[in-house]
Amino acid sequence: MNFPDSSETLCHGIDDDNIVGYYKDGDGDIHGFLYDSTDWTTYDYPDATSTRACGIHGNNIVGYMSGGAFFSGWKYDGSDWTFIDYPEALSTYCFDIDGSNIVGIYFAIAPVTAQGFLYDGSNWTTLNYPGANGTYCYGIHNNNIVGYYRDGGGDTHGFLYDGSSWTAYDYPDATYTACLGIHGDSIVGFYKDIGGDTHGFLYDGSDWTSIDYPPASGTACYGVGRGNIVGYYSAGVHGYVYSGSEIGFAPPHDKVIYKRLVAAANNKFWYEDI
Repeated sequence: MNFPDSSETLCHGIDDDNIVGYYKDGDGDIHGFLYDSTDWTTYDYPDATSTRACGIHGNNIVGYMSGGAFFSGWKYDGSDWTFIDYPEALSTYCFDIDGSNIVGIYFAIAPVTAQGFLYDGSNWTTLNYPGANGTYCYGIHNNNIVGYYRDGGGDTHGFLYDGSSWTAYDYPDATYTACLGIHGDSIVGFYKDIGGDTHGFLYDGSDWTSIDYPPASGTACYGVGRGNIVGYYSAGVHGYVYSGSEIGFAPPHDKVIYKRLVAAANNKFWYEDI
């Protein structure tokens, strides 16, 4: 899953045999990509300084781009680019798409914590887990949205929102749980154990399955579709596709440190390691 001649490649979304993500070229510039199991295609939002592809459904790809200090969302339908910005937000990030529905996060002028959203192409709906100090909507399938939120004590939990009810998810005995992708009853993401190690997981509605690439020091699952899971494991950082019985992966490439944007204001950004 390494884009040819790239220094970094990150895979984020999957739909059938199509995988999207972004890569860093030899000059340090960031571009989106689509990999259809045979060919790689680069995507650059017109006049953007960086482009990241995050989610895919059919011919539609969503992500976010930078043209300066802040970020804006976008959708590409195979021929046309659509600029997507939450009204009056500082920055907008589109993470996934299902049909016409797009989910992601935005940062308003105040408060500067992350707020989730659902956008159907015409109407915006803010989605915040009750009582949360930051909500990240990351994956969508049918009417179900998954993500993670930070509670008042600073702890992070996964969630499922079905359009009316919120359900918190915590991997058993984990100190940190993030839900990142959903397809049918399958939810994927990652958790941290009491020792601080990161593991991927699959939750099928009743049972939790920990996913660890042996002998990696950390594994995370970012997308799921029709039985296949995409994500990363660390020993350096490697992309993989997991079918439940075997993992396919690319050769090692440069180490990547993953960080989550937690606040933005006045051209300043605050991140935390994930």
